[in-house]
Amino acid sequence: DAASGSETTVVVLLNDLTESITIDSGKNVTIDLNGHKLTNTDGQHTITNNGTLTITATNGGTVDNVTHQRAAIVNNGTATLNGGTYTRSKENSDNNKEDAKGNSFYTILSDNGAKMTINEGVTVTNVGHFSSMIRNGGTSASTMIINGGTFSGGLNAIKNDGAGVLTINGGDFSNTSQFVVMNWHKTTINGGSFKAQSSAEAVLFTAKYAENTAVGELTIINGTFERSSDTQKMIQDYFDENHKGTAAISGGTFKDAAGKPVDVSAYLVAGKQQNSDGSVGNKS
Repeated sequence: DAASGSETTVVVLLNDLTESITIDSGKNVTIDLNGHKLTNTDGQHTITNNGTLTITATNGGTVDNVTHQRAAIVNNGTATLNGGTYTRSKENSDNNKEDAKGNSFYTILSDNGAKMTINEGVTVTNVGHFSSMIRNGGTSASTMIINGGTFSGGLNAIKNDGAGVLTINGGDFSNTSQFVVMNWHKTTINGGSFKAQSSAEAVLFTAKYAENTAVGELTIINGTFERSSDTQKMIQDYFDENHKGTAAISGGTFKDAAGKPVDVSAYLVAGKQQNSDGSVGNKS
């Protein structure tokens, strides 16, 4: 509350807290979790950012949310996560995509023209199967850059929604029920490891559902992609016959759980080939 708009205010947690925090527009705040846990007050998001927010985690730390339909972080401004664990510890692990079973939501929601950068040292978890774990850009153009971290859980680990522009440069992504990455607009993957659960439908999804806003473009430049079984798709590029997406692959390695290559030749850009080990490179 005491933060001014003229300089960065640094807040260091000295104890575990039950409190919901809002960063107002025009304010610049850095929160150091300092090894402690921040949990929401009843019925509220834990952190709502409308300004500029940086979170660090000297000695670790956690941002938790325990309330149905509320997130650990809602970002409507500019946010940078440089460390910490972000979770929903009361998410109902028995839910499914038809039934929230009383407690489910995104762990991180970034929307309304927001910008978010997630760096190495960040962990995001969600044990549920009703909500995606991270959602970017649902209502208006929003950008998210993921440079590293560990991401585990959710119906989809990451849902890049109809107004989202997502860039993934690194990180470990796993433990999903539907897709590791669900893309409705524009996603570029420059690196990282992507592994689907055996119960998942596919590793990656891309499709459009609105002609002018959600184009369903997936670009893969590098990374490691693993499916769990022969019946599981590596890429699902459609929602239905009227809503299809595109995937353009110029690099990366695509394999199954046994290390055998998974054919993605239908998505290769000109001048590329898939090798016997599942990697994609230049034609010889």
